[in-house]
Amino acid sequence: EVLLGPERVLMLDQVGVAVLGKLDGVACLSEISQALSQVYDAPLDVIEPDVMAFVQDLVEKGMVHVRPH
Repeated sequence: EVLLGPERVLMLDQVGVAVLGKLDGVACLSEISQALSQVYDAPLDVIEPDVMAFVQDLVEKGMVHVRPH
């Protein structure tokens, strides 16, 4: 999978695709982290920092915008 942004292309792995698929403008990042924790049967304290860092990286690259919750 590929994410196109302003003058950028980002190759996404399976987890990146899963995170982006849940960025619907409604769910907060903690809810997305909880859902992925269940899907991948991984501890929330491992998943959540990864989700936060991934989304923050996309925000810094101008590829997504996060609304304050």
